[in-house]
Amino acid sequence: MTGILLAMAAALATALSHVLAKDSLHRQDFPAFLIVRTTAASAVLAVLLLFRGGMAELLAIPEDIVWLLIGLGFICPLSTNIAYFSALKRLQVNVAIPVFHCFPAIAFVLGLLFLSLPFSLVNLAGVMCVIGGTAGFCLRQAESDELMQARLSGIALAIFAALLFASTIICWKVLRERASPLAITFLGTSTSAVTLLAAYSWRLRLLRWDGLATNMKTAISGILIFGFANLLSIHAMEDLSPAVVYSVVSSSVLWVGVFALVMLREKWTPLQIVSALLVFAGVVVLGLSR
Repeated sequence: MTGILLAMAAALATALSHVLAKDSLHRQDFPAFLIVRTTAASAVLAVLLLFRGGMAELLAIPEDIVWLLIGLGFICPLSTNIAYFSALKRLQVNVAIPVFHCFPAIAFVLGLLFLSLPFSLVNLAGVMCVIGGTAGFCLRQAESDELMQARLSGIALAIFAALLFASTIICWKVLRERASPLAITFLGTSTSAVTLLAAYSWRLRLLRWDGLATNMKTAISGILIFGFANLLSIHAMEDLSPAVVYSVVSSSVLWVGVFALVMLREKWTPLQIVSALLVFAGVVVLGLSR
């Protein structure tokens, strides 16, 4: 039960994080947005490490595991965020989130291929629900060829981000026995922050950062997802399989609809509602079948 509660808390944090990020994404240059998001989360995770004496823990991790975790940081959150938020700039949050949240189905398939997880018809039904729900968002008609091209490119980027994140989930599950959730999240997030700061150090003053309110929203969105949701999800995988944990986390698809309606005034069409329910049903079937 503890693992499920942790995953539910991660789902709420994930949904709120994405909605806050969407609200500030267009007010800042994309590099500034990513820098604020990852740096804020890294700072919070560093404080947590210092508070619980985690520096000794980091030094005790085998060197090869440290380098592997740093390498994973280039995949998630760095590359995953670049792909996902590039998609979010092209799509409504109510479209980008559900498409991205096909990642539990992708993780399930990767688990079959690389972790020798068992397959069943129930699992197949779950995968088909996720695919059908994702297709429902992809089939929405755009108003022009230009909007259609932006929508299709956005959907492709969201699916690519989901693939990157699903791959990372499998690695987190394996590495959970070699490092703590806090160490895993700190090394990954700080790698992303340092890389972004180094890449844009020569033009930091030229970037559009916007005001304090926007930066606070961006920072909170990063803390929620990297310093809270990811940390809780990895903790939950101590007792539960990745499929169960991220099936629950993917309920954020539905919470996003609530937050987006209240905060962004974005409404769902009937097709989007059905599609979101299909995605959610699919990932729940995958999780419970484990």
